[in-house]
Amino acid sequence: MEWYEKWPYKQIGFEDVEQKDIKENMCECCIAFIDILGFKAMANKNIEKVILALRYIKMFRDSFYRIPSRMGNPKYTEVVSEPDEEMDEYDNLPKATMFSDSIVISKEIDEYFSFSNFIQFIAQLQFELLREGILLRGGIDIGPVYHDDSFIFGSGMISAYLLESEVSKYPRITISRNTIEKIQLWDKEEFENKFKDYIWFDDKKIFLFPKDLENDLYDNEFAFIKRDSEDIIYIDYMRIGCQMIQASKEDIYAMNKYVCTNFIEDTLSKIQELIYNGIKNEDIRVREKYEWLRKYFNTTIRQIIKTYENRIVDIYEENEEMKEMLSTLLIV
Repeated sequence: MEWYEKWPYKQIGFEDVEQKDIKENMCECCIAFIDILGFKAMANKNIEKVILALRYIKMFRDSFYRIPSRMGNPKYTEVVSEPDEEMDEYDNLPKATMFSDSIVISKEIDEYFSFSNFIQFIAQLQFELLREGILLRGGIDIGPVYHDDSFIFGSGMISAYLLESEVSKYPRITISRNTIEKIQLWDKEEFENKFKDYIWFDDKKIFLFPKDLENDLYDNEFAFIKRDSEDIIYIDYMRIGCQMIQASKEDIYAMNKYVCTNFIEDTLSKIQELIYNGIKNEDIRVREKYEWLRKYFNTTIRQIIKTYENRIVDIYEENEEMKEMLSTLLIV
């Protein structure tokens, strides 16, 4: 048999079926391009952390509709609305690819997509890896993307990558203005489609759904993002990760002291120690990242302490004790 008879390739071109299929299967996605900080040293000295990161990514991807709770029981906490009963939820999972120190997570924007739930999904992953001593930095944008098991490309991925490499700078995942503007537009359209019924009264249009609740609809999408002094928007992953110990003045029952204490000792103390060690690093570029993380961590802890100050004192006797315990986490 001649060599050319063994040749495994076929003639391909711009007009063949596969070319058209790939083009047609590009879709509008919310895409996160994430970098694992310190990956080179990790791969050389602590391959266990690399493997752990991979396992976390897979677990979160496969558990997109039901994220395991860290509250010490086998029950699950819903993160997003369940998809239609007729649709297999595993057909609608985010796609995740890891290569070298980069993670790419994309979710098609369809009738099941929720921006706030996608943000919480990414934030929970970021918080859990932080607890394991793995810092993430990244960018999120919306745009056309093709993502399968073989490759990923598209302008949405490029813009998310540029956010990560040029804007984020610290251990945070920033969100593009393009994304914020699109979500606001979709929210407005959703509001107007759902609540456009009105009556005329004295030449005034009175909405049957109170118009002042329009702001609440928007706030739900942006409840877990922060904006810094340079007007950079990023995911508030500390707040999301610490939800279980944040008090509310509307609580009927006191926070479970055991759960709070366990979370502080098992999770927040580990993060505190990680930051302590990081700000002592000899590399000034590494120290800068941990200094930013220190300020962000302290801000989050102070906000949580304030939630206990707002609780009804005569009902919640453990307020002062919890505040004192949280205060020991502050890194000065």
